[in-house]
Amino acid sequence: MSGKNRFHTLLFIILPCIKKSVIASLLIATARALGEVGITLMLGGNMVGKTDTISLAIYNAVFDGEYRLALFLCAILIVISLAVFTALHFFQKEEPFL
Repeated sequence: MSGKNRFHTLLFIILPCIKKSVIASLLIATARALGEVGITLMLGGNMVGKTDTISLAIYNAVFDGEYRLALFLCAILIVISLAVFTALHFFQKEEPFL
């Protein structure tokens, strides 16, 4: 240890070292959750207005024959996916070891 207590070591040594990994994992988890349809249907049901996610909205739009709405929602998911991939690429860049 560095001679400090565990909280100080966690806050000032460990967390700065794993900051990029934690942010990347949160981004990946968020992206994964946006695309889940099956588990939302199983656990939350498909109650419009209550358990609505963007993937369920796409599912419902296709089921109801509203293909333009489904395409628009898919475009939103594509934009979000590209933003997540861009952010992951940013966090993946290696810093020079000094």
